[in-house]
Amino acid sequence: MAEKSHSGSSRASHVLGGKGKPKSKSKGGKAPHKISIRHGKSGGHIVTHHFEPDETGMAQPDEEHIMPDKAALMDHLDQNIPDNPAPQAPAPDASSAGASASVAPPPPPGM
Repeated sequence: MAEKSHSGSSRASHVLGGKGKPKSKSKGGKAPHKISIRHGKSGGHIVTHHFEPDETGMAQPDEEHIMPDKAALMDHLDQNIPDNPAPQAPAPDASSAGASASVAPPPPPGM
């Protein structure tokens, strides 16, 4: 009898956080609208992806992903959260800049 050649630790490494097959971000290819994270009973984290309804009003069901440790959690967040810079505050307009320029600075201490 010939034995099947397979790695017995592949399932264990997947459960323990080993690298498996690359997964798409979601079934529909749409990025999640909201991601929530909660602690699991085993000490890991459970990440839930929430999706907005599409133009037909149908919402994709929420997806849950189990992350065994913080490194896997951070990697998962890097893959699923866009790296958009924070919005910048608008530059002050000229009318408010002129008013603040006429105010004299306070005198230095000791005078």
